[in-house]
Amino acid sequence: MADHPVRPEQAPPRQDTPRHAESQHAVARLDRHPNDGWVRADPWPMGPNLLRAFRALVTALCPPAEEGAPTSPGLLDAVVLQIRSGLPYMHPLTARGVVLIVVLLDWSPLWRFRGLRRLHRVPSDVAAQQLDTLAGSRLFGKLVVAARAAVLTAYFDQPEVHAAIGYTPVAFMKTRIAARDRLRAGVDPTADLLSPDEATLTAGRIAANGARS
Repeated sequence: MADHPVRPEQAPPRQDTPRHAESQHAVARLDRHPNDGWVRADPWPMGPNLLRAFRALVTALCPPAEEGAPTSPGLLDAVVLQIRSGLPYMHPLTARGVVLIVVLLDWSPLWRFRGLRRLHRVPSDVAAQQLDTLAGSRLFGKLVVAARAAVLTAYFDQPEVHAAIGYTPVAFMKTRIAARDRLRAGVDPTADLLSPDEATLTAGRIAANGARS
């Protein structure tokens, strides 16, 4: 598919902060992606046609609203963006293989002689049924399995889905940031590393000040 690379969506703006930013602030006010030196990659370039096919595939593979699952245009956009932002971290051939799977599945109704329209041109419930049928194929079923794994991994990583299923990872993430601060600052490695107490916050300040000096 000959698409000129464009970026319909933009990654969150990069912020110029020290690589070892003051992570004690992240302990106190943990964001979904704390600004402690980690930078999200730009989304993998996709042309308009490919992006439409990709979003339709994501919509068909995500749990439907009829089953009580959270779904909204914003949520689906976030899933698409997260997967696209993950592709640059893969080997280029692997990333292109993911894109090829999207193209093959989008055209699957035609090459399987199950319809005259591509997947992104049919209603999402019809697309979901066609993908479920294709998943039972010994020859091509792994294409659907791979796509579903990528989509659901990103879907269940969204805060909106966390809230719906009662999953609260922030507390655990705070403890890991606290543990990192203690280890980096050399504060009593035999102490309880999972307790973000005042000593941990002090260790974070020491580590952050040392990184800036």
